[in-house]
Amino acid sequence: MQPYKPFAPQLASSPAGVNEWATARQGAGAWIQILCPAAVRIWKIRLRGRSSDRERITSWSLVGGNALTTLLTSNITLGSLAQEFLVDMPAGTAYATCRLNKIMASTKPVSTGISHFQIFTRNI
Repeated sequence: MQPYKPFAPQLASSPAGVNEWATARQGAGAWIQILCPAAVRIWKIRLRGRSSDRERITSWSLVGGNALTTLLTSNITLGSLAQEFLVDMPAGTAYATCRLNKIMASTKPVSTGISHFQIFTRNI
């Protein structure tokens, strides 16, 4: 499935489940990444797992920058309801690259994924 779909669901007018990104039965280490036009200071993200509420990511991390600095790690399962997570970034820190890493999934091997990935920014 195309990786842009969780970032821009309005671009697809297809049946449920098509606006998702999912791994091709990849386990730990699978990831999805966004490259922003400019560096941003992230203060919150909103994530939603797959619409089916199956094949869920159960442990994940958010990293930023070319050095893949860990910004947030969570053991909160990503289900079919959107959840928001605060990101504690020091003032003046900003990244153009933001990546969501899968650490663990509900079952193995499984095509886990997300249907929504939104980044909220604040002034640097």
